[in-house]
Amino acid sequence: LNPLNIRSNFGVIASGVSWTYLQEIINYFNLDLSTLKIDSENPWPEAKVSKMVQNVDRILVLEEQEPIVETMLKKTMVNIKRLIPVLGKEDGTLSRVGENNTENVVSAVSKLIDRKLEFEKNIQLDRNEVKLCKSESNLTFCPGCPHRATYYIINKAIKKLGFKQDEIIVTGDIGCTSLGVYKPLETLWTEVTMGASIGLAHGFKISGATKPVIATLGDSTFFHSGI
Repeated sequence: LNPLNIRSNFGVIASGVSWTYLQEIINYFNLDLSTLKIDSENPWPEAKVSKMVQNVDRILVLEEQEPIVETMLKKTMVNIKRLIPVLGKEDGTLSRVGENNTENVVSAVSKLIDRKLEFEKNIQLDRNEVKLCKSESNLTFCPGCPHRATYYIINKAIKKLGFKQDEIIVTGDIGCTSLGVYKPLETLWTEVTMGASIGLAHGFKISGATKPVIATLGDSTFFHSGI
């Protein structure tokens, strides 16, 4: 776990898919960088991070979402009393929102080594062309998920009773069952919190809904607050 490779005075600590982007950039530009892949943030690989800090002059942190690795790195630097520049989310090198890709990672590496890196134009992807080729992929249930059948049966029952699907309020809950709001099922009208489906269904009925109202929730939600 957490492989460490000391090759230069420029260090990069990466986790998740950002590691793959880093390797692509290192291979393409034939870069010599000291690297540490974080496979597990807990337990924190203190010894390897310390060795990285002691052998480089600057460090770039590549990670998704919140700067957890960056925060832990700075704590380690304080512990071993060696403070060096850190590039990442907190200094604005990388955004705290969105996701990493080869473009923003190569920009960050350029800043780390103070050298402009650019991919050849003939391999740069036209994002508009990619969008034209991309097939639509919506959120949906996993293959074989019983919730898929549940909503399918509810839709069939609504039609069999002579109602239109947009006439019958079906309340939902947080969790996998909330995927019933998307195509192709489009069964659910609401999705709020665990157990809210039952309260909402009661509320709709009391407030004057003349047609049947159906509350749906998953097994975990049922035991959490639905019961």
